[in-house]
Amino acid sequence: GTQDSALALVWQLVPSLLGVLLLILVLSAVFASRLSGRVVEPLNNLDLEQLRQAASLIKKVPAIDLYTSAGNLFFAENFKFQMQEIGRFVNVPIEEYHQRLTAAASDPSHLSIVVSYGGRGTVIPEIVKILKNNRSPILLITSTDAIPFAGAATHHLYMSSNESHYNKISSFSTRLSLLFLLDCLYTSYFKLDYDHNVAMKMDYYKKISRITW
Repeated sequence: GTQDSALALVWQLVPSLLGVLLLILVLSAVFASRLSGRVVEPLNNLDLEQLRQAASLIKKVPAIDLYTSAGNLFFAENFKFQMQEIGRFVNVPIEEYHQRLTAAASDPSHLSIVVSYGGRGTVIPEIVKILKNNRSPILLITSTDAIPFAGAATHHLYMSSNESHYNKISSFSTRLSLLFLLDCLYTSYFKLDYDHNVAMKMDYYKKISRITW
């Protein structure tokens, strides 16, 4: 009857379903293996002395500007949020004109964090040139590829560099490694004055939680 036909159809489909499931598992394992390698790469490339010096510079300067574009802006905003939780404001200009204007207004009291995978395009190189002319210290976060303006950097940290800028589905490992580096930078800064930063963060949240109408 109808039930027997349905059961027979299910049995016919079982091998196909198992095959699809096996394919998904295999692809997931391959992806996880490759992704883990991409995540480990920035750890292997991390220069702890550069990181320490960059964190110390953040503590010294009164102003911090972070320049980047596209999907990296979300990670820049996350870093801005983390720093604001402990009383440090990070300016993240988004529009191209605002970025140029911020760079033009920079000086040695501004730490300029510049994030660019390969230094392509016209905006970031021009911004770096303005920053250099204004003698703003620059923390450069890029891939390990040759960057035309790398010589302008005061400090240099490296993202994962195994993704093609064009031949890819998305910037999986690049963005994970950028998030990792910004988290490391935040943590290194946080520990420079650990007790004060913990107290600052807790005080802010106590004030927020006490709000009543």
